[in-house]
Amino acid sequence: MGNKQDSPPYNPLDIPEIRDLIAHYLDRKDFLSCIRVSRDWFLYFILPIWKTIDFEKDATTFTKIASGVLNKYGRFISQAVNISDLDHLQALQHSKVNSLKFIKVQLSISCIYQQILSDTIRRSEGSLQLIDIFAEPSDPDTLAEQRKHGKHFFNTADAISSLPKSSGEGCVMRQDICRFCPILKDIRFDQGDPATTSALLAKTFEGLESCTLSTQVLAASTVLGLIAHQDSLTSIAVTKSIIGGDTETLKDASTMQWLYMIPLLCPHLQILSLEPFICDIDEIENHNWACGDLQELRVRVKGLDDPQDIKACLKQVCLQKRVCQDAVVFKDKATVVARVAQYLLQFKRLRIICLGTQVYNLPSCSA
Repeated sequence: MGNKQDSPPYNPLDIPEIRDLIAHYLDRKDFLSCIRVSRDWFLYFILPIWKTIDFEKDATTFTKIASGVLNKYGRFISQAVNISDLDHLQALQHSKVNSLKFIKVQLSISCIYQQILSDTIRRSEGSLQLIDIFAEPSDPDTLAEQRKHGKHFFNTADAISSLPKSSGEGCVMRQDICRFCPILKDIRFDQGDPATTSALLAKTFEGLESCTLSTQVLAASTVLGLIAHQDSLTSIAVTKSIIGGDTETLKDASTMQWLYMIPLLCPHLQILSLEPFICDIDEIENHNWACGDLQELRVRVKGLDDPQDIKACLKQVCLQKRVCQDAVVFKDKATVVARVAQYLLQFKRLRIICLGTQVYNLPSCSA
């Protein structure tokens, strides 16, 4: 008599290979049909059904889901995005919605919203990895006036910096992040003021691995806040401000000097993007970058803005990498083209490079 596990499945469709094959071609409605095939199919397809709740698409349906349904399936929700209404937040207020990994919120500022959002974060304290919160300050713009309306500032830099330092309200979100998001490793600052951003970097987060910030929040203090995480940061990207042009100039010259220090003091960097700024090859050469495992670099260099020069530079880098040589063959080694190419060759693992035009993929060493 054969083993039980060798007997054919009760349902002829209950074959793992079929599940894997068709899963890539199905949408959520199809998944609902698939979970009825067998228990194995149920366990396989229930995850993609509940994994992401996008309130731009799912708000009408999700806000009407009965508590009993969430009691069964709430634990499968790992992403809640485009939360923009109080009803959206309230729909997530269930004890079984406790395994969120990513939450994206865009709300007006309200103490009610803040409390409910804090509760949502608290329930998923053991799983949350990424929080994306965008909030606009609302009128009235003083704490006393907002109390009359049951509102106070929340999250945005202008809001937090305007609160009295002795006020507990200004610390609520920072305390919640510290307490309930201990494994948060990836953050993004799109707007705000440098003082608030640098304070959050220095005092709130621990062991950051990835940080993206706009030029709007960039200052010497912000860079120092980043350097505070030099032992853990593997990715730093500076993006253009919404109001900025193709390139931007820092008002404070010392900030640019501190930017040159990032690859010098952050040895574990694998991704570095400083595209909004034009760097000086003299300054780059004067700072011996410590990030030997750099894999992706996006930077503009002064004097290297002609597309043909950029192509010539990267062509030499590609040729030298293919034969595993560290020296660039140029007649005039003093040109910015040769100097940039020579500097790039020290990064043996560099695979993606952008010098202001298009993105190039570099070959690996053939040896």
